[in-house]
Amino acid sequence: MPIPRSPKSANTAWFSDETINDINRMARWFTPLDDDVADLARRTMMRARRLPKSVRDRPDTRFLLFQLMRKLALEDREPRLKI
Repeated sequence: MPIPRSPKSANTAWFSDETINDINRMARWFTPLDDDVADLARRTMMRARRLPKSVRDRPDTRFLLFQLMRKLALEDREPRLKI
């Protein structure tokens, strides 16, 4: 499955055919992930599928979703302050 590196390079054909298995495989690309973060990423992708086709198939929409997943993955690795 292609992982867009920028809004300009994203392939527009695959996103609307995304399956749960593809989402799981993509979430593992950002390992190590906490289960909660992977679940949030999957739910975000599933919600994106419900967007109007003209929006969800735009390369910049997919790129922003992948950026969100990467940010979540990186935040999950950082130690959290305990109050």
